[in-house]
Amino acid sequence: AVSTAPQARGIDRARLMTLSAGHAVIDSYGHTLLAPMFPVIAARLDLGLDQIGALPLMMGLTASLAQPLVGLATDRWPRIPAVALGPAVAAVFVGLVSFAPSYAALAACMFLAGIGIGAYHPQGASLASAASRGRGLAMSAFTVGGNIGFGVAPLLGAIYYKLFGLERFYLAAVPGLAFAVWMLVMLRRPENRLLD
Repeated sequence: AVSTAPQARGIDRARLMTLSAGHAVIDSYGHTLLAPMFPVIAARLDLGLDQIGALPLMMGLTASLAQPLVGLATDRWPRIPAVALGPAVAAVFVGLVSFAPSYAALAACMFLAGIGIGAYHPQGASLASAASRGRGLAMSAFTVGGNIGFGVAPLLGAIYYKLFGLERFYLAAVPGLAFAVWMLVMLRRPENRLLD
């Protein structure tokens, strides 16, 4: 007989909403965040369209290809808080675009930010699945969080650029770093042992 015990315990809504919010935060640091500034970056570094066009591809591939490796690492060492480290890494390296003096440095920032984005997803999805008790409708909240983050990223990029300009775009890292700190605090609470 198929056990219904996990469903009987109900959905851990607080945990699921926290992880869904994190999915929104991490996906808001994707390549679409920088899309409104690509013309400015291209002019500043004298880049061609092919060079600018390669940046989203590099970040997207890195974010995707990093996930199996991070998944393997967090399976072997489940106490690694990838759900907190991922947003911090992504935020820092997206923010460092402000200081990139060359195309190589810019590409490195995108590459490393992609690793941060990829780091969140395996552990985040696993924890969200456990919090949703295997229920598809509940698990969809995690997916929707990511879609919201990805969708609002260009708007956020335009807002950050209007507020800070490219010279102080590093301030765009603040939300991701704040979320990472908050997640680490949550992980330390006995009643919120996300990585057990």
